Amino acid sequence: MSGSTDSLIRGQRAAAVSALVSLGLAGLKALAGWWAGSLVLLSDAADSAADAAVMLVSWAGLRIARRKPDERFPYGYFKAESVVALFVSLLICYAGMALIRNGYGRILVTPEVASGWWPLAVAIVSAGVSLALWRYLGRIGRHLNSHLLLVSAQDRWKDALTTSAVAVTLILSWYQVPYVEGLMTLAIAGLVLRVGVTSVIHSVLALMDMSPSRQVEQRVRETIESTDDIEGITDLKLRRSGPFILGEAAVRVAQSMNVHRGHEVADRLEQTVRGRIPQIMSFVVHVEPVEPTHRTLAIPIAEAGGLDSSVDEYFGRAPFFLFVELSNSGITRTKVRQNPYRDQEVRAGLAAVHCLLDEDADTLITRGVGEISFHLLRDHLLDVYQTGPATAGEAVDAFRSGRLARVPAPTNS
Repeated sequence: MSGSTDSLIRGQRAAAVSALVSLGLAGLKALAGWWAGSLVLLSDAADSAADAAVMLVSWAGLRIARRKPDERFPYGYFKAESVVALFVSLLICYAGMALIRNGYGRILVTPEVASGWWPLAVAIVSAGVSLALWRYLGRIGRHLNSHLLLVSAQDRWKDALTTSAVAVTLILSWYQVPYVEGLMTLAIAGLVLRVGVTSVIHSVLALMDMSPSRQVEQRVRETIESTDDIEGITDLKLRRSGPFILGEAAVRVAQSMNVHRGHEVADRLEQTVRGRIPQIMSFVVHVEPVEPTHRTLAIPIAEAGGLDSSVDEYFGRAPFFLFVELSNSGITRTKVRQNPYRDQEVRAGLAAVHCLLDEDADTLITRGVGEISFHLLRDHLLDVYQTGPATAGEAVDAFRSGRLARVPAPTNS
């Protein structure tokens, strides 16, 4: 939570800076408009004052989003950022409609303003400052993945446009150019409305738990699929919560994986996803054991006779190993391999396990297995099944029909 809190504090600081600057610009425009007798400059001053109020609302929204999760809001208050972003977007739309009304009302009016350069200078400086705030808020918003700050940046862009239009209007008004104030205002109003409507749509989608971009989802999928012990993805869900992303995934693992190992795999995957994609604040992995569609059986045999060979009484000291590849349709391939470790004086079973691993076996069918060999087999996620005296072919048929029991513990002391 500390990283998310730091991001929100940084966003809150950016909103406060923008609010103070907007308030200062509003006072400067109001003074210049009063001195020059310019209604358009006075209107722009009122618009800047409203912008300052919007940034204060943004600041409050980010402050609410910093609150820690509690009993009523166990996932936190991050959605407050999206709610405030929607409110700010609606205010931008309202400002656009107000500009349309004012522009239409003054389209046939030839404005008369007092001459003087300093009201024009105020307008030009204000436009430049608004553009700087637009870039500043946009950069912070993209870095923090904050939709609220990005919407506020668009509001600054709108202010830069309107103030630029005011500067042009002041110049043309000195020369009594007709229609300019109304036409300029209507043009700006169209741009402002477009920004507002787009922001409203994005805010509503965020509140409806819209999934983030396809690029983020693809990065999560690639991370999961490249993780050891994961056999596939059953489900993946990502959703926005304010500036952050919450997600969950259901992944397939080998049926032989025990609960403790499954938790280890899930914890490791969760940490890896959050580490590679910083905007993901919470990621939960559900592990689902699945029955494999293909198996490679390993059977210790007494002679190199393939499926007709007898299953040897011992695992580590069996003369040969028979490897049987199974699919849903039946046996697809068999291979006999000599056990090079049968005459090893100590821990022959431990060494024989590596022979199985070299052949990518995932299941051992044996008459008995010692403690050390059993635990090494389980560490490598090999299933162990026990059979009685039988041929390898009979043991395979019993396995396929479900008549063999999985061994939960070593059979030999």
